[in-house]
Amino acid sequence: MPDMTGGSVTGGMTTMIEFVKTVRKNLQDPTEPEKTYALAQSRDRLELEDVAAHISSHNSKYNEGDVFAVINEALNCIREFLLDGYIVRMGKLGTFNIVLKSNGVAESVEDPKTKIKPVFSAADIIDIGIRYKPGKIFSNMRKDAKFRETITLKKRADGIKEQNTENAEGGKTEPDVEVHE
Repeated sequence: MPDMTGGSVTGGMTTMIEFVKTVRKNLQDPTEPEKTYALAQSRDRLELEDVAAHISSHNSKYNEGDVFAVINEALNCIREFLLDGYIVRMGKLGTFNIVLKSNGVAESVEDPKTKIKPVFSAADIIDIGIRYKPGKIFSNMRKDAKFRETITLKKRADGIKEQNTENAEGGKTEPDVEVHE
């Protein structure tokens, strides 16, 4: 788990968002000049166990295993409620609800060969998604955020690979670098 010490508004974590610059064309109007935008660059991935450990480190009377178990059970319950048709409001965390992706069916148009109008059914639903609406604690993160420009994780990983290739005689091993952009 990464070091999450240092004072800030977020209760101990360093408040720093790294970004890379990306240049994009306006696909709706190709005559417009390209524009530069910021693209968030994540530092790493945290697993549920990491989050549980961090929560338990906040002077909690609950150990990491207890916190992990509660979060895990909460996730299972949220899934169960969603599959049962509920909107789940989790206070400051936010709200979760189901969204459906389906094939469109022209119920008002008769099939010329069979003379039958098609009817939409559950078989036309092709996927289920989750819509998440952030709660109040996430609503104004911009005022607490600090930003630092960086290089992409892929470039960082490529640089480490080059450095290890140059130092191969020294017996260095290549570190595990996971690229996720």
